[in-house]
Amino acid sequence: MRVARLISYIVLLILTARVVSMAWEGVGAGRAELAGKQGVDAISLQLPSVLKGGQDSRMDAALAGAVENAVDPSNGVTAVYVKNLGTGASAAINEDKIFPTASLFKVPILVELLRQQSLGMVDMNTTVLLQQKYWVEGSGVLQAQIGKSFTVQQLVNYMIGISDNTAALALLDLVGTDNVNLTLQANGFKATRLRIGWPDKDWGGPPGENTTTAREMGMLLEKIATGEILNEKASQDAIRILSQKQQVAWLPAQLPPGIRVAHKSGELTSVRNDAGVVYAPNAAFVTVVLTEDIEDYDKAANTIAGVARDAYDYFEKGER
Repeated sequence: MRVARLISYIVLLILTARVVSMAWEGVGAGRAELAGKQGVDAISLQLPSVLKGGQDSRMDAALAGAVENAVDPSNGVTAVYVKNLGTGASAAINEDKIFPTASLFKVPILVELLRQQSLGMVDMNTTVLLQQKYWVEGSGVLQAQIGKSFTVQQLVNYMIGISDNTAALALLDLVGTDNVNLTLQANGFKATRLRIGWPDKDWGGPPGENTTTAREMGMLLEKIATGEILNEKASQDAIRILSQKQQVAWLPAQLPPGIRVAHKSGELTSVRNDAGVVYAPNAAFVTVVLTEDIEDYDKAANTIAGVARDAYDYFEKGER
């Protein structure tokens, strides 16, 4: 009887040990899985380093041939500017032609805002009252929020994430149109100007409320990516903000999943634009596609996506 009890006790101890072991194995596996997920999240959230020193542009005939294939000459007028920020290899079409910015005007606003923040002139936690003068039709959701207050950071997220026009006007009023244009001028931009509400004011550059060229918008993005127009922290902030998921994203549409694209899109009647920095595994490159007088908006979207994809394929195949 005592022997039988002893055997039963030993068996119970063995089973208990096995259950405990399996439980700890499960906990370990769960922790490993969680750590893996955290690792993936950390990688996906990790910002690319601010590139040091831009390279002079050098026209690359093979790259030009690749991106030209994506452009449909029967659908309005298209301008393209592509530049590898590591090697300077470039391709361009109508790169100095003046185009309406559409919502690309929000990129210079973001730059000026972050410049002023870096100087202690703007606090992202400051609240801004949405006044009636900021109401404007078009993209966004804040048209129905006039009279309410939002932080500067919230307005930035609205301005870039959903291209909210009311948020953009509130931030432009905060930083000052004069300051935006003076910063652009001081950094060598001649065609990129903002004139919202001031179409006749002389800030230099071509006439038109908001104007740019493919080359200048590409230069602006390059200066952001290389820390030439903002300090390193502000440049990182700009990249992070422009990398957030956006409602309209033509530039990344044909790129492989997981490729970071710090960009801004914009649309007006007969106009579709998108401009950004693509952070591919082997190359960081600027891609800007501006269009006007288009009749087929889907074709314009495909052109934008196709230029980015052709440039990506070219650089990733080692022809850099």
